[in-house]
Amino acid sequence: MDSKQAIMSLAIATIATFLVLNSHLGQAQVTFSRDWSAGKRGVPECAVPFKSAAAIGQMLLSELRAIANCELRTAYTQKLAQDEDNTQDVFIPQHNG
Repeated sequence: MDSKQAIMSLAIATIATFLVLNSHLGQAQVTFSRDWSAGKRGVPECAVPFKSAAAIGQMLLSELRAIANCELRTAYTQKLAQDEDNTQDVFIPQHNG
């Protein structure tokens, strides 16, 4: 049993020595941040600029409103023209009196 313990302690000592001597090969830095976003030196993310997207959306909405207003005016004027044509066809007797 003593030989097994001696071999085990020699193996642990060898592994510990190997790790200590080779610790200069690996480096790490821990950075603490408030959330999961990148820090100050992180690579900037490819994000959509929301201000530009909002401006494009507002422009599209205003153009759609203008088109809808034009369509509504056209339909309204056509309806008025049809109503005027229909009133001319109605026979109204004149009273001579």
